[in-house]
Amino acid sequence: ASEQPTEVELQILNALWELGPSTVRQIHNRLSELKETNYSTTVKMLSVMLEKNLVRRDDSVRPQIFKAAVTRQHAQKKMLKGLIHKVWNADHINEACYPYLGYAYQWGNDRFYDAWRRQMMQYAVALKGSRWIE
Repeated sequence: ASEQPTEVELQILNALWELGPSTVRQIHNRLSELKETNYSTTVKMLSVMLEKNLVRRDDSVRPQIFKAAVTRQHAQKKMLKGLIHKVWNADHINEACYPYLGYAYQWGNDRFYDAWRRQMMQYAVALKGSRWIE
């Protein structure tokens, strides 16, 4: 199984990042605002996400509460790193080239990442005329 969240998993993570710890019903209601989906599909997706360690579940309360196991920034960094490796076959690119690709290989450099992210948000808004999801 892929370590990267699928599109649906990312929608669930976005709901959890926006809502905070939530019940399946709350998550399902948020997803239903985006597209028609079955409650059972939401339950199944959360089960898969538990196995992938993308979400955590609090079984000590009823109804059970789910929360994101990763921060939005961590997920964005991981997905961006994966994209760079796929698009530019980055395993064969010298690390010195990464900043020119709009990417800092040293992910500990949050100042660079934050500046890059702001630049990409502006670019996305200019291209699509829509709000960038934070």
